[in-house]
Amino acid sequence: MNTDELDNALFGAERKVLKIQAKLHCWARDDPHRRFDDLFNLVADPAFLLVAWDRVRGNKGAKTAGVDGATAASIAVGTGVEDFLDGLRSRIRDRSFRPLPVRERTIPKTGGKLRRLGIATITDRMVQASLKLVLEPIFEADFLPCSYGFRPNRRAHDAMAKVRHFTSHGYEWIVEGDIKACFDEISHTALIAFSAPFTRRSLYPSSLARFHMTRASIGSDFSKSRSQSCTSHDFSTAACARGVESINTSSALRSDTVSASHSIAGTSPQTG
Repeated sequence: MNTDELDNALFGAERKVLKIQAKLHCWARDDPHRRFDDLFNLVADPAFLLVAWDRVRGNKGAKTAGVDGATAASIAVGTGVEDFLDGLRSRIRDRSFRPLPVRERTIPKTGGKLRRLGIATITDRMVQASLKLVLEPIFEADFLPCSYGFRPNRRAHDAMAKVRHFTSHGYEWIVEGDIKACFDEISHTALIAFSAPFTRRSLYPSSLARFHMTRASIGSDFSKSRSQSCTSHDFSTAACARGVESINTSSALRSDTVSASHSIAGTSPQTG
């Protein structure tokens, strides 16, 4: 498949994906109890995989290889995009696909601490990206307006604007919170168990759920610690934030929350 053919195919694939995403979102919004039982085929759909490839290839991390040493460029030159996508689709459909361990790296944080990153293979990022294309429009129907972190067409500036709105409309207390080591401490088991009940839907096969939420890393504790650099970490973090939103109206951004209140029990606002 040459460049022109790939671009034409991508244009058609993007239109198809957007059309299906719109339907999924409308169905989820109109019927909170609807069950989605055929999502597995969408994850392996050629259009979804092609759009996923475009997103992974266009990401700045496409030049960084996982444990298999492959980059987006090396796949395009070696195997070829069409053969790579066909092979991946077959492996997903016959259930033979298995994610590989991530390549761990640490980067410095403010204060001298280190942040752990897990670099997934291009193939694993592809499946995560396709899975996200399918699940995101369904989950979006459940997310509350006060959530801004890791959601399409929302950003940190929107959360800040909401906080400013609160402070100019009688809210006198702003409480900022942060989940310590959020990505290091998330329990895979709890996250998977939590996702299904709050959405009230059968969203995806357990095999793909485990892949989506699990950080497979040599020498790591498999029961917790999500890969902060993986394609799907933003989506699953937004799902976790949904639990905070259901308890208290807040502006949720990544692992941080900002709650506004007229007063705090047993406390009076200070003046002057």
